[in-house]
Amino acid sequence: MLKLGAESLSLSANIDGFKDAKELTLVTKCSEFFPKSMDCNVLLVHLCWEELQRWQRDRDNLGLLETALTSLSSIACPGLRNKFSNLIWRSFFSKLFRDLAKRTDDFRKTTLNESVICDKEFGIKRDNVAALLSLLLGFVDKNLDLVKHGDNIEIAVDYDEISLNHQLHLLDHVKSTGLPDLELLSLEQQVAAVLFLTWRLKLPSRPLKVFSSVEINNLLCIQSTAVVSWFSDYNASVKKERVSWIEMATETSTGYIHTTPDNQLDTTQYRTLVNIVLQLAKVWFISGEMKVRQCTALYQSGFDSLGAEVRNSLDGKSRVCEALLEVALLRLAKYLYQDTDAGRIAAVPSQVMTEVAARRSMSGSVADSSLADTLSLFLWLTEVLESDDTQLLATQCVSAVQVLQVRRNRLGD
Repeated sequence: MLKLGAESLSLSANIDGFKDAKELTLVTKCSEFFPKSMDCNVLLVHLCWEELQRWQRDRDNLGLLETALTSLSSIACPGLRNKFSNLIWRSFFSKLFRDLAKRTDDFRKTTLNESVICDKEFGIKRDNVAALLSLLLGFVDKNLDLVKHGDNIEIAVDYDEISLNHQLHLLDHVKSTGLPDLELLSLEQQVAAVLFLTWRLKLPSRPLKVFSSVEINNLLCIQSTAVVSWFSDYNASVKKERVSWIEMATETSTGYIHTTPDNQLDTTQYRTLVNIVLQLAKVWFISGEMKVRQCTALYQSGFDSLGAEVRNSLDGKSRVCEALLEVALLRLAKYLYQDTDAGRIAAVPSQVMTEVAARRSMSGSVADSSLADTLSLFLWLTEVLESDDTQLLATQCVSAVQVLQVRRNRLGD
């Protein structure tokens, strides 16, 4: 099959289809003598395994890896697919994944030659690590879905009895493979997501800091006994690290929003990245905090329309109000101080200037925004802020921005 140029991804279509493919001719002839061994599921398992072995010798060939992993969805027998996926993880990815987790943490702790280490220890170029982790994350995601929703269905395929030699072959090893532990698989999914985003977004934080010591021990196989109780040492410090990491990831993800030539926002990459963050937040029970930080990050980056979508989806507005008030004040400070125009400052009431001046040094943390967008944000804040002091401040800011708009239209600045 390999010499014919067959690929696991197209094998099923070539065998079951109506085209006169080389694979179909070979399988049709061989199935007259070995009907069980020529079953599409059996052939697919063997071909996929061969492709993974070839990838193992050239780990930078991520196209071959993607082909092999994508072809798993063509396996019609759920029990076979479930156990085969687990065998693949244990045989090809488990140790590599743990080593990547440890080394990524080392890279963020101290300065190391990442390119040399990736090439020497992992057999892959540093620039390909993020793409590799993306494939592993997708693989673990599918495995988790299989374990959650799939039944342990008996594997109904087998080899033909053609030899008295009872040596075990690939399909025999697949059948003897147990199902993965659901909790450990869930942890591996979380770590895969954190590692992928750390490499993809070039985050400076240590990925293992968002996990408890028990989780790290179970992941890295440090415990010599059985898997111990999860979350036994989970405390406020771990949650604080997770919230901080979520904030950093959502802020950095906004850099993947682009404006198209027809002045539309391309959010394809952004939504892919932020959806991974959202799934992590759900598992960590901090989805509320994540939504607030996502909304804040979008407004900070000047994507008010996208920020408004997230804002309107929030159950309670109280948590996001304070953060957006800060963003609005930073916008006003940036507008007032980006030019040496004393007239702008003179047009703003002293009560507002006190708040704005205190934020001058931090005003560079928000993107340039129009006065119209800033006014719209302040108007919304006047409707939802609960504190009398902050509501009064927002109302005063509305008047100040309106004065600045009139002045700009008059002077053309």
